[in-house]
Amino acid sequence: MPTVLNRVETTDEEQRFTVHLVDPDTGSWASWRIDPDHRETGYEVRQHGPRELFTEMEAAYAWWRQEGRPEHTRFGLTVSADRQSVWLDHEANPVLRQP
Repeated sequence: MPTVLNRVETTDEEQRFTVHLVDPDTGSWASWRIDPDHRETGYEVRQHGPRELFTEMEAAYAWWRQEGRPEHTRFGLTVSADRQSVWLDHEANPVLRQP
């Protein structure tokens, strides 16, 4: 998720924390509170701005699971004067391309 910053805010309570995502370029943000007591019912997510950051992250996570949860060592990066490409296992299998 290019340009996105993240922060985890912890409290004194064990296993409870708040996750914040922010894209300074667009002003978009998302946040949600992780609480083990609410794992079964889900967490309330708030997001605002032109980029739906949680939705993007959720889609990336779904893709990662669909691909068999590949280890980070299976990813590569190719950079040239005119493009960048992130790939999985081989350059012919791009994950993300940017001009």
